[in-house]
Amino acid sequence: MEFDDSPVVALNRAVAVANVRGPEAGLQTLRAIRDREKLDSYYLFYAVIGEFEMRLNNHAAAAEQFRKAFELAETKSERTFLLKRLQRCVDDKTASRAGGATSS
Repeated sequence: MEFDDSPVVALNRAVAVANVRGPEAGLQTLRAIRDREKLDSYYLFYAVIGEFEMRLNNHAAAAEQFRKAFELAETKSERTFLLKRLQRCVDDKTASRAGGATSS
């Protein structure tokens, strides 16, 4: 049995790895994708990175990735979803700052 080793399949594998081993392992798997440049215009590549960064509480990095994904997304539903994820990053970042300010 032969497996497809396309970048999109590798992206799906990174999602599976993150679900089992955590978002940092998913990011490491993404970094190791061969022919990763073929994903440069694929909005889901950036959405996945954004999701992993958000799970790691790297809100600014996640927001940047969701912005890239938003710019590349073509359908209204994709763009709406990504805008919600971007807003969540902004809201979470704001909440983290407010929580940090009150806990000192």
